[in-house]
Amino acid sequence: MGPISAGSHHDPHSATSLEHLFIEEYLHEMGTSLREAHSLPHDEYHRLMCKAVTYAALRLAEVEAHKLGPHHPRVSDHFH
Repeated sequence: MGPISAGSHHDPHSATSLEHLFIEEYLHEMGTSLREAHSLPHDEYHRLMCKAVTYAALRLAEVEAHKLGPHHPRVSDHFH
């Protein structure tokens, strides 16, 4: 994942845009925003963003699994 700036604008249907939304969602749940996170000490910012990116990746995987449907081999193999 590349750097995310607080004012980034992406195609609203792209995976990158969705990833950005999930990162913002995670940060909001942690009581902060991307803009505020930039003011954290480097180590704290890095830890927070690693968790945010992991959260976003899991949410993107959920979206992909939902699009494929429960009987698709790539989905059902992981849940049986």
